[in-house]
This record gives sequence, structure tokens and C-alpha cells, in this order.
Amino acid sequence: MTASATSNPTTDATQRYWMRSLSFAKLHWMLCYVADHPSGIRAKDINHAVVANGILHGRTVGAPPSATTLYHYRTTLIRLNAFRRAGMRLCANNSSPDVRTLVQNPPDSRNAALGHTAKTAFAALVLRNDDCRSLFFDMFMPFKASSLSVSQFRTHATPLKCTIKSSDSTVTLLLENKTTGRRQAVVSPRKRRGSPPIVQAIPYGIRYWARRELDLVDEYCHDADDSIVMFALADLAGRTEKEIELQVSQMAEYILSLRSTEEWTVFSVYDLIAECCEVRRQPLSVLFGAIDLLVDRCSRYIVLIPTPRDLATITAQSSHREQMILRNYYRYDNGTGPYISHFRIHRLASMR
Repeated sequence: MTASATSNPTTDATQRYWMRSLSFAKLHWMLCYVADHPSGIRAKDINHAVVANGILHGRTVGAPPSATTLYHYRTTLIRLNAFRRAGMRLCANNSSPDVRTLVQNPPDSRNAALGHTAKTAFAALVLRNDDCRSLFFDMFMPFKASSLSVSQFRTHATPLKCTIKSSDSTVTLLLENKTTGRRQAVVSPRKRRGSPPIVQAIPYGIRYWARRELDLVDEYCHDADDSIVMFALADLAGRTEKEIELQVSQMAEYILSLRSTEEWTVFSVYDLIAECCEVRRQPLSVLFGAIDLLVDRCSRYIVLIPTPRDLATITAQSSHREQMILRNYYRYDNGTGPYISHFRIHRLASMR
């Protein structure tokens, strides 16, 4: 039996749907800048520092960020309890252990990527936020919990399907847990311009944070419908190059172990994503690295089967959907080769 929840976001869009697509590396810089001012700093002075240091840019190259962009960055740090208010000023919330971790591990430069320690601390702040949990992360969990840690999520989260359906008047966002069958649907009126708050906040906001910024999940495009399947990742960040190579090698060996007794076994890349990534909590990059290794080590015993890009994306209704579909395909030569949907491996292929 499935449970469902439907809400109308017209009354609480501002309160609950505040998340936007943004860079956590830039959030880290902003947090550390404010932390350097123990007595706090006004929002306009934070904005000035961001612009003066070239931390954020507008849509046009070299243009300063808009007031709206600056607002969303400040709001995100406030909502995540990384900033606290002191009258008209904002201060770093040093009472939070995760904020202290972020401040004690500042970025090396204004353009530095977010490191493993910072990703984990930000992930903890996100998972502790009630809105982020109730709108997104709780739907991954097979059980109800009063709190959710990073390790709990990585260990226990089960795959989640996300579908966006549009009509002439409404947009519906549907989240469905593949294991429990629990469903959560949110319906929003369509807007003349731009995406509704639910779309900006969840698929383009929290989902983007989880996959691209914090390495909490990876995802692929579901073949049977228009949904995206998201699944939790084991803690892979911070590994050494040798550890990554070992993980790739082990996955290559695992693929070889899946061969049938026939002379040739045909593998679907899509099926391998489900078997090797979703089930084993590994990112798609590890699978594609394993196929790279097989192509290199077993070149005489592997045949790649390409699919023309136009055929692969024939059902795509938007450029965003097209990019999601293409994530289901393997490409060799550092991602510049043809789109590979299947490959054959001979029974004599070996990694030794």
C-alpha cells in the first residue's frame, strides 16, 4: 500500500520552497568571510565583498550578480542555520559544530572547489534542515526518523523516482520511493515565465545540491517513463587515486562475473547502471571507468555497440531531458567517443 501527500504551494512557497541552484563553494567563501567579522556584518557589505572579490557573476560574462542571486545565497546560509542574525547584522553561527568545521577549513582561494570535509559539513546542515528533509530527503528513507545524519542517509536511503508532469494550467512534481512505494505529489499553478517554486526548489534546487554539490546521490534516466531515478552513494569522496583505481578494477571484475555461459554476452549499459551503481551505491563514473578498463585490457574480446545521438534522444522534449537521457550512455576517449548503449564481451576476456 502506498501513501501519498498533496499540497498547494501557493500559500507557503516563500516559506518552504526557498532552495535554488547555487554553488556551495561560493557559500563556503561567503560563510568564511562573515566569520572573519565576529561582531557581524550587514547584508549590503556582504554583497559588496562578493562583487569586489569576483565570487559570483551574472548571466553575462563579467557582469556582477543580481540582487536576487545575492539574496538567495544569503538566504540559503540563514535557512541552513550557518548564519545567525544579530540585529541588522549577520554572523557565522559558531555554536554549530558543522559551521565551525567549515570556518576552520576555509577555501584555498576564491575559485577553490569544495573539498570532502566541507561537503560533509554542508551535507549535515542540509540534512538537518526541516524543509530539505520533508520535501526531499525523507522520501528516500524506508523508515521515519526524527533526525537524519549523513552516514544514516548514505547507509539506509533507498532509490527515489522523480517525475515532473505538466498540463495547460498546472505542474505536478511526483516523488516515489522505489522500495516502499510511498509517494509525495505537489501540484503548482503554471507560471507565464520561469519555473514554479516547487520546480526551482526541488529538482533544480535540492536535487542539484545532492548530486552535483554534495555527492550524496547520483541518478539516471528511467527507460520506461519520464522519471529520473536517484540513489544514495557510499562515502566515496576523499579517496586516494589508488583507492579509486581499486574500486574501478573491482567493478570491472564484477561485470565479467555477470557473463553467461555463452561465447558472447551482451550487456546493456542501462541495466549495468541499475545493477552496478544503484544497487551497489556507486556513481556512474565508477561504472564508466570500469568499462574504460575493460576496453583497454580486453580490446580483442569486447565489441562496443553505439547508438546515434539523434536516435538516443528522439523522445526528449527539452534540452535538459536530452542531457539526462545521454547520461545512460557510455562514451570512451574521455567522453568524446560515440554513445554506447550495449557492448558484447567474449567468454575468454580477462583482466589478468
